[in-house]
Amino acid sequence: TASFAIDTLGTVTISTYAPIPSGAPATTTPTPIPNVSLAIHGAKTIGTDAVGGPLYKMQVATTTNTNGTRSFLAEWDLYDISLPTNSIYAIVEQCPVSGQLAPGSLLDEKLTLINKPDHSLRVAVSGNGSPLSGSSVSLSGPFVATSTTSACGQTFFSNILSGTYSVTISASGFAPYIESFYISGQAFLPVSLSISQQ
Repeated sequence: TASFAIDTLGTVTISTYAPIPSGAPATTTPTPIPNVSLAIHGAKTIGTDAVGGPLYKMQVATTTNTNGTRSFLAEWDLYDISLPTNSIYAIVEQCPVSGQLAPGSLLDEKLTLINKPDHSLRVAVSGNGSPLSGSSVSLSGPFVATSTTSACGQTFFSNILSGTYSVTISASGFAPYIESFYISGQAFLPVSLSISQQ
């Protein structure tokens, strides 16, 4: 039988860490968090279930090992990595935010976790298909704060109050972005900015 490069399996490695403390030396490495339950599925589907939801070709519940890592072979796809709803953790940052695995390649996903607050918001900002570091993200509503995105284009607002918020995002060379929505529990807002026409 013929074999094609597209059939070559790649490797997905997921690592779970605690945040590096603020003010720690630049050489500080993050502390692994072991035994974290994960929910993973690819984008490829093989049909629908009884209520019309997608049946994913690859879907698995797994756990990181005592070193806080989990590796497995997988075919090319776009993988969604999340925590089960009953997890005691919340994702502060997922780097890279897009779990794209090419044939024969390595997808090295790093998840930074904290103990789950009652309500939180994680924002991932991209432009031209790449994460935008240094973007300003302002949150106004029952809780008011401004933060700057990391090298992975993300920022995290923890221990906020539930309610309706307005999020304003700005980055050099891109048009501003404003959205209002209700936050309850753990919210995630991925935003792709448009290039400024000015």
